[in-house]
Amino acid sequence: MRTLWQIVEDLANGSLSRRAAFALLRAKLRAARRR
Repeated sequence: MRTLWQIVEDLANGSLSRRAAFALLRAKLRAARRR
């Protein structure tokens, strides 16, 4: 799984759509809560 910074960098590069970034962040939050 990518780090938060990789997601931010992909957004800045335009290689990641905002919708995809939000989906990734949501998945990250869900995984963090499970721990």
